[in-house]
Amino acid sequence: MINTNSQLGIGGAPTRATTFPEDAQGRKERPVASGVLDYFPDAIVAIAEVSWKGNEQHHAGQPLHWARGKSGDEGDALMRHFLQRGSRDSDGMRHSAKLAWRALALLQKEIEAERKTFPVSAGDIVEQMAIECRDRSFRQAVDSISGSGIGGSVTRDLNPE
Repeated sequence: MINTNSQLGIGGAPTRATTFPEDAQGRKERPVASGVLDYFPDAIVAIAEVSWKGNEQHHAGQPLHWARGKSGDEGDALMRHFLQRGSRDSDGMRHSAKLAWRALALLQKEIEAERKTFPVSAGDIVEQMAIECRDRSFRQAVDSISGSGIGGSVTRDLNPE
């Protein structure tokens, strides 16, 4: 079962549902800190830098966010960076770090597509609208969904037909 509690985390960053199991044994079988972060601390920092620099390049002055609609070619971009691994891109970033970021993006989208839906809160929707509606103010974005009946949490279909 997926945890759908939406709340603010450390530093006020929004958290969202994950695929962590609710049972203790299932959680122990997914050691994020000791099984991933502790193995690859320098690589994780390099991937985080790619994320930050990409946000600065494509969304200067906006809060850090993944604008998923900007690029959907994770596989092709991943392979381009793979072919250039061991060197740096024109912006000085390691191609291998960009490769890893793209691999994470591809995996995240695969998992979400397999589930076909993923839970989001009304706050997440408002926040995303505010980020993506550059030519409208936050208030206009909120007003545009105020009559939509969104409350608590909703489930967004990732594959609308």
